[in-house]
Amino acid sequence: MGDGPVCGKCMLPDDGKDCGEEGCPYGHPVAASGAQREKLDALPYDLIPYQEMTDAFARVAEHGAIKYAPWNWSKGLARVQLIGSLLRHTFAYLRGEERDSDSGLLHTDHILWNAAVLSHNVHWNLEDGRRSEPPRDYKDRTDGS
Repeated sequence: MGDGPVCGKCMLPDDGKDCGEEGCPYGHPVAASGAQREKLDALPYDLIPYQEMTDAFARVAEHGAIKYAPWNWSKGLARVQLIGSLLRHTFAYLRGEERDSDSGLLHTDHILWNAAVLSHNVHWNLEDGRRSEPPRDYKDRTDGS
């Protein structure tokens, strides 16, 4: 830990204040048993609705495994294709459609799947596929024509 001042309750570094009765005001978790542990800037995985997210991802992944091949998506689908699919499902959902006509699955399942795979591709720097907008003459016109 360091040689600086520590919290009087949990003994972790502090800014000169002491912990309150209900636990540490610095975010140092204190269990009901009194045990303490510093989070060390950990992501709050306890806030994720795992059941809904993993079930939705698994349903779409199963459809893809049958239609293409298991783990086909992990080879690196172009990001622009994933975004296009995500938008198609989003717009279909916004129009009031609940289920995709091809898979029979919820559009929201497909939205989640596309967002997760897009994040995977970005994290692992897989195929990008984005392209710049082509030049258009009319955008340069200043004469009002």
